[in-house]
Amino acid sequence: METDYGKEYMRAYWAKNLYRFAMHTTMDFDLEGKRTLPDSYAALIPPGYEIDDGRYDIIFTNTSDFWR
Repeated sequence: METDYGKEYMRAYWAKNLYRFAMHTTMDFDLEGKRTLPDSYAALIPPGYEIDDGRYDIIFTNTSDFWR
């Protein structure tokens, strides 16, 4: 049986480590071979959080839009 302390610990742990999800949006055959399409990435971030590294072409704060 899991204790309330265990649940709170895990929630804090995952909140700390899972603040951003990202996915590769280029869909094609043999992407690991010779590339003919440009790379494209999308990120899901919490509202109010900013990403300044320039890696992402699309940034979502709404989970429904990201997983669509």
